Amino acid sequence: MSRLRTLAATLAALGLSLANVVTASAEAYPTRPIKIIVPTPAGGPVDVIARLIGNYLASSLGQAVVIDNRPGAGNTIGSKEAAQAEPDGYTLLYSSASARERICRVCLDQLDWALGASAHAARGDRQAQRSNQ
Repeated sequence: MSRLRTLAATLAALGLSLANVVTASAEAYPTRPIKIIVPTPAGGPVDVIARLIGNYLASSLGQAVVIDNRPGAGNTIGSKEAAQAEPDGYTLLYSSASARERICRVCLDQLDWALGASAHAARGDRQAQRSNQ
């Protein structure tokens, strides 16, 4: 039952994000295939859910949806590709929560290195907030 709720929540969130793209754009959306990048191997649970979402979007929007599995480096390869994609709503990222947590930690480490000591203090505050929740 919780998987069904998770799928429903994911579809709702994805639908809201696509609604924002449609209202913000003057042209009809979508006019070309949509790509969903999945930073895990094909056949796993994250991939299966992404394919279900892709099928739903394809039937709802009347446009092809391509699932592009880009596994490797702790999900960083696929996530980096999605982050560097054109911000036009045609490239989406679907990942698991645990993968996003790892990616965020890598990003925070890089940010700490780039910003120096002030970022270390801010990161300590974020870690303290997480432990208090």
